[in-house]
Amino acid sequence: MTTKKNQRREEATAIPQVETKTWQALAKEADAFAKLEPWNWMWDDQILGLRDPKSGEKLLCCVLGALQAVRGLLVFKNQAGHLFLLSTFFEDDPIQCLTDRNRGLDRDALQVEFVGKANLTNVDRRLFSSIGFSPSKKRGGHWPLFRSTLPGCYPWYLTQTEAETLLYVLPYARAFSIYLRELANPDIGVVESGVAFLVDDYDTTKRPMNAADLKWEIMLPPPVMPAEPIVIDESTLESLRQLPQEAECELELDVSYLALPCAAPDRPFFPHAALAVLRNSTIVCGYACTDRTDRQGKNALSSAFVSALKMLGCRPAAIYVQHQRVAEALCSTADELDITIFIDPQLELLNSIREMFERGLSVLGRT
Repeated sequence: MTTKKNQRREEATAIPQVETKTWQALAKEADAFAKLEPWNWMWDDQILGLRDPKSGEKLLCCVLGALQAVRGLLVFKNQAGHLFLLSTFFEDDPIQCLTDRNRGLDRDALQVEFVGKANLTNVDRRLFSSIGFSPSKKRGGHWPLFRSTLPGCYPWYLTQTEAETLLYVLPYARAFSIYLRELANPDIGVVESGVAFLVDDYDTTKRPMNAADLKWEIMLPPPVMPAEPIVIDESTLESLRQLPQEAECELELDVSYLALPCAAPDRPFFPHAALAVLRNSTIVCGYACTDRTDRQGKNALSSAFVSALKMLGCRPAAIYVQHQRVAEALCSTADELDITIFIDPQLELLNSIREMFERGLSVLGRT
């Protein structure tokens, strides 16, 4: 059943309008994909590459479900989507990758996940009722849940363009799945062989897919967007320079998405929240939260940084951050103030306080 919180979020944000004929065709293709159950033989590193027929953009498609936790199809697009998917396989530091709270919320993808009817929202139920759809297999979670995710945004309902893209992808993803099922040695994946891009002239309605229909391309993760340095006006910076420096004072400081979505006219988003904590204590020295225009959270980070130093009345000798991107954002200002930056991949104290804060906000949101 849809929770009251989800209902309020849907009421506060516009639901995109998609043509009925598009929904009918998309539901039919998704149902055919679900009946195939390709997650029984495919892994998420067996990636199909397509090119959007309208934009020429590369679409990277992978099947989820080999571990039986989530079953469906993901289509990663644009630089953010490609970075999210490919860095999963080429990550040099998997521990740092897993502890990055921003990672899962910073992807650009379309998805169809197959769920039980109880997992559908009221919007989903009204949609399927309006087009007269029910899945061929009633049991085992075969209702298609269509969603779009953008960097920093809550998964939301498809737009017309997004629905058309997913409708374009599904028949090719199904043909690719059948091709892999029929191979004598289907254990091919992005790490070993690259991404299998479909040739332009293949037609799923004419014949099954074969090896000649695929062109293998090695794809590496695109470069990460450079960190934006924090910006502090000169008068404030001068006042911070005048503060005495305490050799024993150390801070923990970080910025990441707050894992609680906020309503917006087009789709809910996750705000950036920065938190500063006196190291080896539970004293919160600074906190700031910003809207979706603060793309990398530099404004939140700047505000929490300044608030912490003013509250302490001194310049700390060191600041510990969790991620390289935060260290880079602070680097120039920290140098000016003679503050040393250290990276602590765990930052256990700050994260425990942040989790308590989020739990408190979550409770307030349910009231």
